[in-house]
Amino acid sequence: MKVRVKQTFQHENERFEEGTVTDLPDSVAEQAIEKDYAEKAEEEGEEKEEEMPKLEPSEETGEAPEVEEQETEVTGGEKAAEKTKETEEPGDVFGEMEKKLDEEPENPPTWSPPRKDAPDPDEVDDLKGRVQRISRNVGRNENDVIAVRTPEGETLSLWKKVALEDLFDVVEVGDYIAVRYTGTETGSSGRTYLTYRYVLYDEDRNLKVSG
Repeated sequence: MKVRVKQTFQHENERFEEGTVTDLPDSVAEQAIEKDYAEKAEEEGEEKEEEMPKLEPSEETGEAPEVEEQETEVTGGEKAAEKTKETEEPGDVFGEMEKKLDEEPENPPTWSPPRKDAPDPDEVDDLKGRVQRISRNVGRNENDVIAVRTPEGETLSLWKKVALEDLFDVVEVGDYIAVRYTGTETGSSGRTYLTYRYVLYDEDRNLKVSG
């Protein structure tokens, strides 16, 4: 075994000087290595393993130097794909929105009793509350309707009737309203009409109209 002498020693009256490379029997070489007199020499063609340099603390800060993160480069193809995704139309959403625009807006439940088989006035509670919304020319009959928010938190619709025309002419959002169903009347033409009493106050609680 070839060894490099680290410390001068003798074996069988032969002196081995420090720094020299010599070929010893394996048993002798192992003993010399074990006693730290020598170390195994590299064979020809055998490359010495390169040690990784240690990161020493910075002299100024006392901290190990930081390793900068390498930014990932975005290719032109990736940029184009991202731009296309940003500008892409959201499918058929506009078609769905157009259908919604064509639909009649939903109104809250109707408070007014039906003209046919009209109930007894004692069976219908008065409508009281504040006007939340006014819609004009609604539905096939292009009638007007107002949405009323009651003190109980319920929202009800009041449709325009002949008996309520004066109220509908002046009503505004925010007004206070009270309507009572009083029964039915038959006109000269033989047609039956629903009759009402009503009171309308403005936001400052000043009387606007009654009937």
